[in-house]
Amino acid sequence: MHARGRNSRRSFGEISLGRYDRDCYRKRLVEPTHPIPDAADRDFFARLRREVESQIAEYVYDSEAPVGCVGTRLSEKDIEDDLAMMRLCLVDPRWEDVEIGDANINSSTRHQCVVLAEDISEYGEGYALVFDPLDNAFALAYRQRGVLGIFGIRGNAVDCFLAR
Repeated sequence: MHARGRNSRRSFGEISLGRYDRDCYRKRLVEPTHPIPDAADRDFFARLRREVESQIAEYVYDSEAPVGCVGTRLSEKDIEDDLAMMRLCLVDPRWEDVEIGDANINSSTRHQCVVLAEDISEYGEGYALVFDPLDNAFALAYRQRGVLGIFGIRGNAVDCFLAR
């Protein structure tokens, strides 16, 4: 189990959707298929990508496991390797439909999120780091049978990706 880094409460204020972005996103909810990102999408994607790269560069792994933490603390080398892997898994940001599950009420909804990194096996299954604009948060998603689903892991980009 990964202990949380010191960045876990980082504010997403600089990437929150502005008024223009919210209008564009509302349009996307009504017309979900836009194969070519427009200028507003490209700007939003660039801001998200810079934020993820910044979080990777500034990530600090806690030297002590939190009280009550279960498992074995990872070594600094393991964290460095995971951060290097995360850099390799970054993709060109794109919109994709994502199932948003709610285990408390055993249901899910579907809306578009931005895919920023993928660690996918040769069989097309694995994990993706997504940004959910409705929740204004990064989340870890799992791809299975071609469908991405969020299952509750949210927070900063690095902690989400390292939780895979």
